[in-house]
Amino acid sequence: MRLPIKAGFLAATLLSACAACQGGGKPPAAQADPVGPSWTLVRLGGETLQLLPGTRPIGFTLVAQGNRVQGDTGCNRMTGGYTLQGDRLGFGQVATTRMACADPEVSRWEMGFLKALDATARWEIRGGSLELLDSLGKPLARLESPSPR
Repeated sequence: MRLPIKAGFLAATLLSACAACQGGGKPPAAQADPVGPSWTLVRLGGETLQLLPGTRPIGFTLVAQGNRVQGDTGCNRMTGGYTLQGDRLGFGQVATTRMACADPEVSRWEMGFLKALDATARWEIRGGSLELLDSLGKPLARLESPSPR
């Protein structure tokens, strides 16, 4: 008779601890997968992206086959590799075409975006947006998927 009481006490204690650490007793929801949809840059560092109408969107798609990243930097096309393991994300050497940007603002966004990809160590999906984070968890970039997920 003592074993069921102890087991019940242990279960109640664990549930209580889970509620305290998770804010409600529910296990954390599984994170959506960043692979597949196209992601468009909306924020870089602390700055909201503002491009002129008609400017090509900056962003990428993570392609599962071959762990390839394909995208656009605003002025140039890009391609490369990525590694994804749990919440860890890293981009390998990213190659871009070498067209000059007519708009210096687009060029500035392009360079910042490529630097953010290079510094990415983790990812997280928050409210439907893909957050690229550095190794300390600092947000580098926020991207949104215009396609239905």
